[in-house]
Amino acid sequence: GKHVALDIASFKVRAFRSDAPAHFRPSVACKYGYKAVLSRLLSVWAVGLGDPSFLHVVLDGGRFPLKSATHGNRLSGKTYDERIAEALALDKQGQDDKASALYKELAFVACPPSVDAWIIAHCRKYGVTVHVAPCEADSMCGRLALDGDVDAVISYDGDLGAYKGVTHLIVADSGKQGVYWNVFPERDIIGCQVGKLDFRGWTSYDYRTVCAAAGTDYLKRVHNMGWATLVTTLNALSKEHAFGSSELREAFVGKLTEKNSAQAADHQIENYSATLWASFAAFEDPPGLP
Repeated sequence: GKHVALDIASFKVRAFRSDAPAHFRPSVACKYGYKAVLSRLLSVWAVGLGDPSFLHVVLDGGRFPLKSATHGNRLSGKTYDERIAEALALDKQGQDDKASALYKELAFVACPPSVDAWIIAHCRKYGVTVHVAPCEADSMCGRLALDGDVDAVISYDGDLGAYKGVTHLIVADSGKQGVYWNVFPERDIIGCQVGKLDFRGWTSYDYRTVCAAAGTDYLKRVHNMGWATLVTTLNALSKEHAFGSSELREAFVGKLTEKNSAQAADHQIENYSATLWASFAAFEDPPGLP
């Protein structure tokens, strides 16, 4: 009886990877096994929710510049077309295994548009609700949750729990196929001791502060400032500013901006403070469909 958003990007990539070598090789007939994998995934969730329309499949519509740069790095600085040409050249040389690895790498960066087209057609045929986000699917999932259109979000991306409104995150285990973890940030993280990370006394506002600073689709994180350091930094500043206050966030931004300024030459991050505030806004009021 619940409405659930499915951030399908990582699921479709994993489903398509085994098809990628045959898809990109012009002389090989592709069986497109991803269709069977994804149809089973969608069927299980639709039946479990009690009505296909309660399942909201969310597709990426585009990429923010920072996310595009990240994917560019995954292609070793080359364009998508250059990597395809490289794989085809390896095929001609008889190096099938190396070529197949490249084809699978390309699938990870961007599945062919035909995969999204099939997902949309399949969802429409069986009554599954489908959304194409204006940019990243995770922001759209956050928007749907904040607006009360869905009760939970299914994803491989644990960062989705940082979006305001996402009170229930169902995280697919990347190491164990078919295993999901129920995560309720307000219950399981905020106000708790999680391993060595101390979130006691925190509010959801503080949690989003650190999530944004840890690196998102909008902002590069500061070098050598991972979760442990960020959590420790916020806790230290809380001795002077109350948890949940804008003053604590401002002091935290000041610390990170100071740290970033020393690294600007290395990382070429401009206007860090302004971009960080924009990242906060995206978590607290995620962009949705116009």
